[in-house]
Amino acid sequence: MKTIDLRGRGVKERSKLLDEFMGELRLMCTLRHPRVIQVYGAYGFEEGDELNLVMEYAPSGDVRQMLDRYAEEQAPFDDAYWELATRLGEQAAAGMCYVLGQGVLHRDLKSANLLLDRDHKV
Repeated sequence: MKTIDLRGRGVKERSKLLDEFMGELRLMCTLRHPRVIQVYGAYGFEEGDELNLVMEYAPSGDVRQMLDRYAEEQAPFDDAYWELATRLGEQAAAGMCYVLGQGVLHRDLKSANLLLDRDHKV
């Protein structure tokens, strides 16, 4: 779930964030690809303090967490680490090719935003 905290924000900023959130929601609900997280809906419009985007469950965390864990538990930056990073990067690239092909520009692409399914795939 993605949450946007609106507490302490002025009326103009809240309105801008709500517009951006609604645009993201409409867009994300239309995207269908094995390497793009599924968005199911949203809530929080009535309460007013938080906006919540409800997404597909990603039980294995994110790529940043996985790579950090691997580096702590194994020899950091060995061949297996780079093979893992390359595999995850290829999966992310496949998802981004689809997203870009839909005319969408992801403005916050980073390893912490690449979520992993139960099979540890992006």
